Amino acid sequence: MNDSELMRFRLAKLIGKDRYQLQGPPLGFAKHKGNLVPHHRHLQDLAEDEIGIEFNTRVDGKMRVSWVYFLQKLDIKLLLNVITTIYKEMVKLGRQGDFIAEVNRIFREENTAYEVDDEGGVHPVVDAAFAVARQAAIRGMADPRYALSRLRVEEIDAALTQSPPNYVAAIRAVFGATENLFKLIFNTPRLDVGSAKTRLSPMVQGHYKNDAILQGSSAKVLNSFYSWIDAAHRYHHEQGKEDPSQPDEDLAIVLISEGLAFLRWLVGVDKSCVA
Repeated sequence: MNDSELMRFRLAKLIGKDRYQLQGPPLGFAKHKGNLVPHHRHLQDLAEDEIGIEFNTRVDGKMRVSWVYFLQKLDIKLLLNVITTIYKEMVKLGRQGDFIAEVNRIFREENTAYEVDDEGGVHPVVDAAFAVARQAAIRGMADPRYALSRLRVEEIDAALTQSPPNYVAAIRAVFGATENLFKLIFNTPRLDVGSAKTRLSPMVQGHYKNDAILQGSSAKVLNSFYSWIDAAHRYHHEQGKEDPSQPDEDLAIVLISEGLAFLRWLVGVDKSCVA
């Protein structure tokens, strides 16, 4: 499940807790159940600045100052952006660990398919293997040389957090990241099976020429890579062609996960064989 009213309500109540407000007195007061209560604006202002939507919400002809109403009117992508924005403020308070733990607990208990990482980013949860492949790919692309490929990898989350998930866009994102890196390494116009066999295979096989076991294993990996290129390319956008239909979830996750693994492998090829 990608969303729920109860998840939004619990997140709103969590964000509004006093321990997650910046130090200092409240910036005014708001009416709650007929009483004036302390009203902190700092996090609200940050949320408005980040997503461009007014915090105050008109309900039944009245303006409401409430995280509950604010989160209710956001689409899921904007809501997740708000969480990341608030996380950055929690770092200033030294409460980021506690905040992440509480948000992830809400996600788990409400069976919503997201998790917050140690840097405050919110990602769709597919399974443990997918998470490992994604994190490995991102860690491998820390060098500025891989900045564009990393940006394409980050597009995967945006595609998977749509409702319903846009698997075609996610496959295109991982293919785009892999193609960009391939073109960077070999200065070629595109990634296809022919170019991979012509350019990548001789480099990898030559790199392991003194080790028969590694050479044999790398040949199998190369064959798998060729098959992945062919499969993923069927979802690659081509001008003037009809867009393919959305694949089944299981097939899509296989294609995305394998693409992330091959992307991480190509980074290693770039660092060891090219350098």
